[in-house]
Amino acid sequence: MRTQSLLLAGLVGMGLSAVCGADVLIEAPFDQKGGHVQGLCKGEGCYYLSQMTRLFKVGLDGKCIKSLPVTSHTGDLCFYKGCVYTSVSVYGGERKGQGLIQVYDADLNLLREKYYPRGMDGIACLNGKLYVGNGCHCETVPHQEGKEPESKTPHLENEMAIVDPETLELEKTVVYSHGEKTRYGAQNIVSDGKLLYVSFYGATAKDPDLVAYDAELKPVSKYKAKASNGLVYLGWQDGLPSFLKCETINQDGVVGAVLKSVVATNVDRN
Repeated sequence: MRTQSLLLAGLVGMGLSAVCGADVLIEAPFDQKGGHVQGLCKGEGCYYLSQMTRLFKVGLDGKCIKSLPVTSHTGDLCFYKGCVYTSVSVYGGERKGQGLIQVYDADLNLLREKYYPRGMDGIACLNGKLYVGNGCHCETVPHQEGKEPESKTPHLENEMAIVDPETLELEKTVVYSHGEKTRYGAQNIVSDGKLLYVSFYGATAKDPDLVAYDAELKPVSKYKAKASNGLVYLGWQDGLPSFLKCETINQDGVVGAVLKSVVATNVDRN
């Protein structure tokens, strides 16, 4: 903890504008073995962040209000009707390989949860429905005969689970694509109330990593934003969507995070 405190003190001393153009420095007790930040969402006068092993509630100034350990690989999260929804891929134990949605109140007290057949990652709400990344569409992932397809193999199609936010019942699973290859599935999802912006790991550095979809999961526009550690929709700037995104800092093995505003770059291809 002392090492992390020194890191934070050093970053503050540099001035926020010197740290990747940061808007907000997150001062929270990150799990030094929990990897990069997975998700970000904005609540009522605060932000929520997830590592795969911890959840955080922080003020708009970036100072931690509450943190707690969480289940396995907790990915993205979203805020809907006063609650925080997290999407989880269970990595160990009797439920290994399954997915999980956990619902917390605004103070991060667990209210309810439900397991699903496959691991989950990105999550957002649009038109009163949860859209939850369900990984690759295994049937179309290239693989050798006799071997299981791996989601890290570049592939065109992914799956999205549509879930009722009140009952957590799975309503349907949709196969979707944007015409270019990805690795894994939806890492982060955020909505502007009309569209879903889905963050991917592209198959190559040239591939779009943020794609706008309508409610039927038809691609509308493709962008570059490098926002796979979590993002919050801010609005439009000069005809392009802008976001507050999280960037993980790893300095001498010490994990930290900053929030940075970014305007997406349009990379639509004819």
